Amino acid sequence: MEYDISSANGWLEHTPQTGESTLGQATKALVLLSFSSGVCLPVMAYEQTGYETPLSALDASYPLAQPTEQSVVHHTFNAVDATDRIKRVFGLSISRQSQIIGVSRQAVYNWRNGDEPTGNNLEVLTDLSDAAELFENENIEVTGLLMKRPFTQGKSLLDLLANGESIYEPSKKLIAQIKQEAEERTGLAGRLRGRTLPRIDTSIDLE
Repeated sequence: MEYDISSANGWLEHTPQTGESTLGQATKALVLLSFSSGVCLPVMAYEQTGYETPLSALDASYPLAQPTEQSVVHHTFNAVDATDRIKRVFGLSISRQSQIIGVSRQAVYNWRNGDEPTGNNLEVLTDLSDAAELFENENIEVTGLLMKRPFTQGKSLLDLLANGESIYEPSKKLIAQIKQEAEERTGLAGRLRGRTLPRIDTSIDLE
């Protein structure tokens, strides 16, 4: 016997087809019972004219997913890698790095030996290291001349470091300028390729 099933106030109602008896028709709903043990038991509740059918459990019970503590990944700052990268890219010694950060040279060595920088010290050291990584990834050699080159509001990387300012975002700007200049030089060389330059007459008396 087939029935049309429709929702009725949260119950599933079995509506008899034309010609079927209305005797014995019932409404039912699937109810989930939760226990303190974490088990969720689905049961079928019936409501029927004239008598009530007790709740009956289905064959299987389904345990509720227990909340699990999300694993927290702790990333330890590697001061050795950071200070080595800063020295390698920017040419800043440990002494110079300590001056920029505003700590003693021994503090930097302590970080390299396992102590972790915190607060503003960590921010400055991370900023320097991340900026150095930008130049490394672009394979751009940072020379002393480049460190002194004004490029942002008349300031150079050395000026920013001396003022205690972040150099990470400005380094992105400087790298973009360097790459644009390189592209322009490449384009110019391509346009001049194959051209014969005029001969310079060195016999001209300039006096």
